[in-house]
Amino acid sequence: MENTTNPANGTNGAPQNGMPQNDAPKNSATTTVSGIPAYLCYGGFALGLVLLLLTFFVKKWSTGVLFALALIAIIACIVGREMTKEYKDFSGRKLAKIGIILAIIALPVGIANTTMTEQRENLDASHEAAQQMNSSAANDTESSESKETETKTSEPAQTAEQTTEAATEEPTAEETTATNAPTTSSEDFRAMMDSYEAFMDQYIAFMQKYSTSDNPASMLQDYSTMMSQYADWATKMQAVDENSLSAEDWQYYVEVTTRISQKLAAAGVSAN
Repeated sequence: MENTTNPANGTNGAPQNGMPQNDAPKNSATTTVSGIPAYLCYGGFALGLVLLLLTFFVKKWSTGVLFALALIAIIACIVGREMTKEYKDFSGRKLAKIGIILAIIALPVGIANTTMTEQRENLDASHEAAQQMNSSAANDTESSESKETETKTSEPAQTAEQTTEAATEEPTAEETTATNAPTTSSEDFRAMMDSYEAFMDQYIAFMQKYSTSDNPASMLQDYSTMMSQYADWATKMQAVDENSLSAEDWQYYVEVTTRISQKLAAAGVSAN
């Protein structure tokens, strides 16, 4: 028998190490993927998982940040799967697919939590503004009653001689003219007080409706309008110089603010 020698390996026809060359398995199921493709698959999955968990703990998100993180996770997973498509059984491919799903779920969860948190903040701000309005109205009433009491106690009592002298004096032409002059400022002040009372009637009716509503969030726009109108009225009332009011105007001021306070109490609207 002829002995054939393989010049490549210096042996006979028997293969070296018991395996023919160029017959090694390629892309087997147990092949381990490393480098950038593995980092993308595992990193995208990890980011998607962490992002979803954070949406349950972080109640208010910046929409841009939330979308950016989710997009990064999705792109990393997609690119990682594409780079390892020849390794069908690579575990990182499955994790990358799960990471895409987690990132997609995290978006609506984060947006929903942010929306609910903003609505609660708006409601809390509205209740706080309402309490401040009621407290201001109560303080105005107390201030009016206090000043009325001080005015009554500080008026000097006229003596009989002063009363007789005042009664016998004849009014001058200037005094007669001043008496007959139209009281425009007084009429304007009373008209303003009437308008203020009308607005507070609207406010009380709105607050009753708001406090009994099953969906107060739907009334936030109307509430904002009411708060703006109240701010305007608060500015007007603060601009009133109580020391310059006549006795009649001061009395009317007290009557209006007292009626408003009574209406607030009757309607069950807290003044604190």
